[in-house]
Amino acid sequence: MNGRLRAFTQLVLALVILGGGVLALVRLSATKPRVKKAVTAVPVPAVSVVTVATATRTLVIEAQGTVQPEQQIQLIPQVGGKILKVSPALVNGGMFEVGTELIRIDPADYALAITLAQAVVKAAESELSVIRQEATSAKDEWDKFFSRQAPERAPTALAMKQPQLAAAEARLAGARADLERARLNLERTVIRAPFAGRVSAESVDIGQVVTPGQVLATIFSTAAAEIMVPLEDRDLAWLEVPGLTKADGPGSSALVRAVVAGRNREWRGRVVRAEGKIDERTRLVPLVVRVDHPYAEAPPLLAGLFVKVAIQGTVLTDTAVISRSLIRDGDLVWVLDQEQKIRFQPVTVARFSGNDAWVSGGLNNGDRLVVTALKTVTSGMRVRVLEPTAGEDRS
Repeated sequence: MNGRLRAFTQLVLALVILGGGVLALVRLSATKPRVKKAVTAVPVPAVSVVTVATATRTLVIEAQGTVQPEQQIQLIPQVGGKILKVSPALVNGGMFEVGTELIRIDPADYALAITLAQAVVKAAESELSVIRQEATSAKDEWDKFFSRQAPERAPTALAMKQPQLAAAEARLAGARADLERARLNLERTVIRAPFAGRVSAESVDIGQVVTPGQVLATIFSTAAAEIMVPLEDRDLAWLEVPGLTKADGPGSSALVRAVVAGRNREWRGRVVRAEGKIDERTRLVPLVVRVDHPYAEAPPLLAGLFVKVAIQGTVLTDTAVISRSLIRDGDLVWVLDQEQKIRFQPVTVARFSGNDAWVSGGLNNGDRLVVTALKTVTSGMRVRVLEPTAGEDRS
């Protein structure tokens, strides 16, 4: 009996303790302060923008090349002999005017040849005169003796001295030709400059004996210079090249720049033609830019100089020049609208030139382009402008 009472007492005590714990837990829960839910704000990316400036612009094709003389020849004598005179201008780098006497060869032998040729001409003229008189006498005799007796009989050519007359005339013509050749040879003992120019090489001096066909010097004209600039085929669509992109008329104008004697110099030129064929190794098209009077001012546009050439191409209207890096996914730009939201705008890129992109369609004057590269971007995403940069004009 006592055992049961003790068990019952322990059960009641356990239930009282459990109930007290539950009651305490309920009271603690009721008095616990409530936690307020907070809404986390999504950060708005900060971006830099540039303002588009559209205008009428001339597309410029830039290239490089080496200056070459438009005309260069070798001085080669047509007659041989001893050199009596060499012009002071006939040195490497020397300058001369058109008609300048550059080299004189000893004319003595050629003067004697003229005298001998004149004597032969005189003899041939005398011989021809004698034969003409003989032919006239032969005709008179024929008319006197045969015209009455046999009027139907015609005189023979031999009787009229016609073969002898033809031979004498031929000998006179040959003698006169020899005289003319002797005079030409005498004239050729003096070599004159066929144009105003400069000397690029020479190997002749007084007292030297030269032969026909021997190279004495190399000279070039200073009237004009040419620059061969290789361009890609796609660049030709923007240029006027006589004989290639157009039938005739003037080609595109060009500006040639170089540093000469420590000074930045510029010369105006023009595309005059394309060379005969495409470079088989590089597949580039060689254009020729001509510059007139390259030596008119000092320092001149020296032959052999490496230069930069800016060729003026097609005129584009309502065109913007922006950084190449602003073209996304081939033909898209990020335009920032009035609500500070990014909008994906397709554009037409006429040409990439170095770090620039020439955009001929899809942009309006005053459009703001996002410069900052964002890892994640969607059309319509709101941003805030960090550093606006006005009026980017890369022309």
